[in-house]
Formats: sequence, C-alpha cells, structure tokens
Amino acid sequence: MYREKIVKMCIIAGFVVIFLLFLPFFAVDTPHRAAAPVQNPDEPPVEMQQRLAQMQMQSKAREAQNSESSYNRAHNAGVSLYDDRDYIEAVAAFNEALRIKPNSAIDSLYLGMCQSKLRRHDLAEQKFAQVESAYRMKKEYWLARAINARRISNDKYLEKAQNYIQQATEIAPDDLEILYNRAMITKTAYNEYRKVYEGQGGRYLEKPKNILIKAYEDLYNASVAQDNDKYIEIAQMGLEQLQNENLTDKNEQNSVNANTSSIQGVDPQLVENLPVLK
Repeated sequence: MYREKIVKMCIIAGFVVIFLLFLPFFAVDTPHRAAAPVQNPDEPPVEMQQRLAQMQMQSKAREAQNSESSYNRAHNAGVSLYDDRDYIEAVAAFNEALRIKPNSAIDSLYLGMCQSKLRRHDLAEQKFAQVESAYRMKKEYWLARAINARRISNDKYLEKAQNYIQQATEIAPDDLEILYNRAMITKTAYNEYRKVYEGQGGRYLEKPKNILIKAYEDLYNASVAQDNDKYIEIAQMGLEQLQNENLTDKNEQNSVNANTSSIQGVDPQLVENLPVLK
C-alpha cells in the first residue's frame, strides 16, 4: 500500500510539472506574443494603400514623360520654323514650349530672335534681357542683341548695338559674322555723323571715318585668313567707298560763312556724344 501511494504521488507530480511547462503557451496576454495590429475600419487595407501609392507614382512619371515629349515637339518645331524663316509660326511654337517650361532660356532666346526678325524690337529686347545671365558668355547672344538694337535705328539703341557687338567681339575676335555686323553697326553710326555734319566735312567726320576704316580692315584681314570671298568683297567695297569719299570742308570750298542756316544750332561737341565704337 505504501509503495502504491508513492507511485501515485510521482504520477501526479509529473502531470503538475508538465502542466507548468506548457502553461505559457495557453496564456492569453503574455509578453512573448505580439499584439495583432488594429485596422481602422475607415482606411483601406495596407496592401491596397501600397498599391495606390505605386499607381500615383507611375501616373506622375507618365505625366512628366508626356510633358517632356510635348516640350520637345514644341521646341523642335520652333527651331525648324525659325530656320525656314516662318517667324510668326515659330513664335507660337516657342510660346508653347515656354508654357510647358517657363524657365527655358533657350526658348526665350529664340523667341527674342523671332521678335527681332518681325521688327518687334522692344519685345525682343525684353526676351534678351531675361536670359542675359544664362548666355552672357555666348557670342551668338550678344550678336543677336546687337543686330536687334541696330534695326531700331535711333541713337539710344545704336549705342547699345555697339556695346553688344563689342561684347561679342571680345568673346570671338575672329568670327566673320561678328566682324561683318561690327562694320555695319559702325557704318550706321558714321552715317549718323554725316546727317549731323553734312556740309562741314573733315573736321568732324575724320575720327568716325577712321574708326569705320579700322572695322572694315579687321573684317578684310579675318576674311583673307579664313579664305572667305563673300566677306573679302564686302570689306573691299567698303574701303573703296571710304577712300573715294571727300571730306574736305564744303563750307570752306564755297566760302560760305560759318553762321549760315545750314549749320546754325549745331553743337561742335556733339561729335563726342554721338555713338561710335571706341
């Protein structure tokens, strides 16, 4: 009897040990088991949220790609139309490109050149001024501004034209197109002197004439070095015209009094104020 009691007690003790060992697995609230996340009933499932985010990213990527494609079409069309001298349509194309990319300097530059070709000189100047910081080291930029300013044909813009072409010359001193336009701008300035001092001759025209001769000589020398017959001929013709020009004071030739009506009111110091390349 005593032995049987010991066996029963051992069996009971074994069950108790086993129960204690497995007790943690049956506990409801235990630090070893992570709490399940609580889903907000008003929000879509996490998987759906991730899918929506991915779809939004793909949509934005497609929009950016479409925008870039539209910009390229507008820009390329504008360049092609500009090359074909269809400046009105080119303006529309570059405006569309700028609608898509408002800060595109190249399109503003082209738009300025189109406006200059269409003789909308003030609009052209506005566009050129907007992109100066981006293109101030480009010879094409200063050349375009110089040509536009020369077309306006007044003293204010003629002086600007000379400043702009000087900027281009400093960047590319041997560029034939720049040297040609430099000579043409200087010739325009020289003609302005002639309008003011017509009939007074060499006293006031000698200095601007020498400056113009120098501009033609620079064009001639660069044209010979680059074997460009077109600009050689232009330079030669310009120099020949100046060589055949007589700057003798016509008032002295005709023994006309210096106070005649033809020269009344002309300030002799005006020659220093008229725009001529230094």
